[in-house]
Amino acid sequence: MPTVRVRPAPVVLIVGCTPAFTRRCNEAAVQGRAIAVEADLTSFTTLATQTRARAVLMPAAMYTTNAPLFDAMVASAGTRLVTFPGESIAQDKLVDMILAAVDRVGPDTEPGASAR
Repeated sequence: MPTVRVRPAPVVLIVGCTPAFTRRCNEAAVQGRAIAVEADLTSFTTLATQTRARAVLMPAAMYTTNAPLFDAMVASAGTRLVTFPGESIAQDKLVDMILAAVDRVGPDTEPGASAR
């Protein structure tokens, strides 16, 4: 019997947001056959590496508090950072932002693949 390869869904990490906003992000991610996962500042680098996250979404206000640190963290995880103005972002804009992050050439979700 042949081995079937299962390709995991792309992951987008959500950092520094409320659970309600994370749910909105997951609703948007599902449209791109992806999932949005909540992460905190202490775990997002590890989680991004383990899940081969396509992107880390973070409010712009949080990013500006220590941009060099956040840039280094996403670089070490092999992903990219996407900032947004705030949780009041319109759902259609949120969907577009997340789908662009999922579709963008980035870390492959196949086990053993390297970041591009």
